[in-house]
Amino acid sequence: MLRRLVKKGKIGASHTHEDNVYRGVPDHEKGIAKDAIEMLYREGFLMPKPTLTDPHVSVAPERLLEVRSIVAGEIVNPR
Repeated sequence: MLRRLVKKGKIGASHTHEDNVYRGVPDHEKGIAKDAIEMLYREGFLMPKPTLTDPHVSVAPERLLEVRSIVAGEIVNPR
């Protein structure tokens, strides 16, 4: 999910609908993907963008170097 957001340039002020983050995830794994998004919010990797209709999300720019390291496989388990 982080890879997709970084690849699409959804960092900071550039955001996307939260549903787009787990697009392509099989239906039987969407619950896990939603839990992962919540964990990424708590850890500060994702930042919410409140809108009038639906929740939007982007990668937190202050954590971008760490996110890129995770995506590149340099950090296997951040915890």
